[in-house]
Order: sequence, then C-alpha cells, then structure tokens
Amino acid sequence: MYYSRSEATTLKKQLDRPAVRALLMSSLTFLSTAVAPALGKSLAQRFNLFIQLLDPLVIGLIGAVVSVMVFLDNFFRRSNPVLSGVFGTLNNLIGLIYMLVFAEMLTSISIPVTQIFYSSLTFVTINYQPIVTLIIIVFVVRMLRHFYQILFHEQLKEVA
Repeated sequence: MYYSRSEATTLKKQLDRPAVRALLMSSLTFLSTAVAPALGKSLAQRFNLFIQLLDPLVIGLIGAVVSVMVFLDNFFRRSNPVLSGVFGTLNNLIGLIYMLVFAEMLTSISIPVTQIFYSSLTFVTINYQPIVTLIIIVFVVRMLRHFYQILFHEQLKEVA
C-alpha cells in the first residue's frame, strides 16, 4: 500500500498529535509490561522453567499503571513540560522497581538439565547482575532527563 506525498504528510501530522502519540506509546507499553510477562508465565510453566512468578493480576495492574504514566508523560510533553517531567520520573521509578522485581525473579531461574551418562538431574542457575547494573544506569540517566525537563521547563516551552 503506497501513500501519495500529501497523504503521507497528513498521516505524519496525525501521528504527531499528542493524544495519538501518547495512545500509541501507552499501548506499546501495556503490551510489553502487562501482556508479555503474563504470557511469559504460561510459557515458562510449559517448558518447566522454575521461576519465582508474580500473580498475573499483579503484573497486569503494574503494567496498567505504567501505561497510564506513559500516556500522561507523552500527552503533556509539549504543553506542560513540568507535569510531563513529573509523570516521566514516576514512570521511571515504577519501571525501575518493576525491573528489579523481574530481575530478582530471573536470577532464580533453575533449568533442569538431565545428564546423559548419569541418571541425575542438574540445575543451572543464571546470574544477570551485570545486565541489571547496566539497566539501573539507563534508568538513572532517563530520570536525569526528566529532572532536567522539570528544572528548565520555561526554556523548553520557548523552544517548542
């Protein structure tokens, strides 16, 4: 399906509207923070991976809260940078806690490995600490961006 130049420009203008952009971003966030982990639980159970799992309702609730925060952050990004920065900071804080909970769950993965030569069962434990440290650094940098947005909101409004 090909669009003419004017149709593509119109489509781009529609996607640049704050409400549309915020809705798309929050939908993607809901899929990645609520739906995917809940489906991952059933997938882990199917493959007999022993993971310390959260209740799917709790996962969905946290994903919904994060999605609302992402929606509000993106919706107010141009019109009210202070409010957007506050919602972005809260979103990053909730996201960091959520990530730490999942990292704790993933550090206790035990994969049953049957040995061919011996009739025994061995469990392999995986350590994700370097990756968790890197992700924490990324969250801190993102939170600094939102603090910058809150502190310099007047200058950001003039530029936008």
